[in-house]
Amino acid sequence: MKKPILFALAILCQAHLSFAQKIFAFTDFDLNPGTGNSYMTKFTACNGKVYFNNTLPWGNNTIKITDGTKAGTYDLKDNNGNYVPHARTHAAVGTKLFICASNALWVTDGTQAGTSRLKAFNTFLGSMKGYNSKLYFAADDGTNGTEIWISDGTVAGTQMLKDILSGADHSYPDNFELLNGKLYFSAKSDTGTVAVWETDGSNAGTQIIKDITDNSNKLTTSNFSVLNNLLIFWAFNYQNRTQQLWVCDGTAAGTKSIKNKWQLNLTPSPWGENTAVYNGRLYFSGNDSTSGIELWATDGTTAGTQLIKDIYPGANSSIPLYLCAAGGKLYFSADNGVDGSELWATDGTTTGTYMVQNINNIYGSVPRYFTNFHNRLFFTAQSFDGRNLYTTDGTASGTKIIAPKTCTEKNPSSYVNELFASDSALYFQSSYFPNISGEDLWSIKDSIDVTSAPSILTNKETSLYPNPAHHNFTIKTTTVFTTGNVTLTDVTGRVVKTEKLYNNEQTISLQGIAPGIYMAHVWLDDKRSTQKLIVD
Repeated sequence: MKKPILFALAILCQAHLSFAQKIFAFTDFDLNPGTGNSYMTKFTACNGKVYFNNTLPWGNNTIKITDGTKAGTYDLKDNNGNYVPHARTHAAVGTKLFICASNALWVTDGTQAGTSRLKAFNTFLGSMKGYNSKLYFAADDGTNGTEIWISDGTVAGTQMLKDILSGADHSYPDNFELLNGKLYFSAKSDTGTVAVWETDGSNAGTQIIKDITDNSNKLTTSNFSVLNNLLIFWAFNYQNRTQQLWVCDGTAAGTKSIKNKWQLNLTPSPWGENTAVYNGRLYFSGNDSTSGIELWATDGTTAGTQLIKDIYPGANSSIPLYLCAAGGKLYFSADNGVDGSELWATDGTTTGTYMVQNINNIYGSVPRYFTNFHNRLFFTAQSFDGRNLYTTDGTASGTKIIAPKTCTEKNPSSYVNELFASDSALYFQSSYFPNISGEDLWSIKDSIDVTSAPSILTNKETSLYPNPAHHNFTIKTTTVFTTGNVTLTDVTGRVVKTEKLYNNEQTISLQGIAPGIYMAHVWLDDKRSTQKLIVD
């Protein structure tokens, strides 16, 4: 029996999670009104708003925009009144969002008048990057193969930047990354092998840095990252199942391999980003054929590329995933061979690498979707009753489930996923029990001081009677609300009853509640009150 987790659920499901007199205010957007489901993917922030793909069960697939409020959430339509289809990829460039959807490039400023389709293509490779107020991307126009393109947000300004491999051959530009005032990417050379390229935005300034092929013609590159004025990336050889770690300083001489002949590992990971910059080093999952897939770090040199810790000793693999820096630590999931996949943290040293908490001591909690929100890590994990939203400060006691006031004691959530942090809110998809609105979009707003006037219900707005009570008591409120909830806790803070509120005057049964002193926590939308209730 997982007593610590069930205790945490009992306490935290009262309402909002509290940290030093702060609460997290939850919002249910109910995009598919009622109990119907709605599914969200591909979140992107641009110019103070958040864009995302929204899918309804019957196949109505649209892009929605939100300013963080229900009233300010709407479908994106173009200047002809047509829905913009689901995005494959997108990139924010200044105040504009560029969208790759249905093999066409779109641009929007968030308004219908400012949304238009710029150009149709045969295929998109998927890579998009903003640089010097323009979008750079890889696409095939049906004539020149897949090459590097540029757009300023107008039809006339959407053009191929360079035909690297002439005719219909494909150079496949990919892995766009900014370094020292230029844009770097991988693409084939004019001989068809793999090379690192750079561009200053002009045709003449788009040139090869170095061909990195090792005569196998089987290399591919991935995971371009910037560290200490260096570009760090991986070159994979699928013929002999090895990989090399490379650096590039923008010169041919400075583009070189610093670690060779590793076994093929999970970089890039099929389950998410698997590299992170932390305290002057790049951390990643590496496999040197001795320690299995473990946590490594590099400073861009051969000597500075080191194993941090062999978490699952020997040739076994702990498979660190979802690396994310937050609050002065680097977090990741890993399996030490005993506890299953759980939450880990490191300060960059072997002794400072530790399991934060064994969240699910039966089969592992498999933490996912690591996200830094306001310098604190948020993630999802499989607890005893479902995949829930967690937050941590790097300690076991500071690792907790958080859930809205409408959750029940034993199962606050069926599944939380796709976390996305904007400046003021953390967005995610979830279905909370009791089932309020099915699978839907939720957000956590900025922390709010619980003593601030807007969040407190006065006794005139909400009252309890009779008090003392015997078989039941009644909650009466003058406040108009959409979602209401009352939770009774005893003097130890244990939840003894939770019930949803539907009316401005509702009677609550006390059957099974022992005589004593209790606290009645009433939540009406984002307002609350706490009053003493005596049961005799």
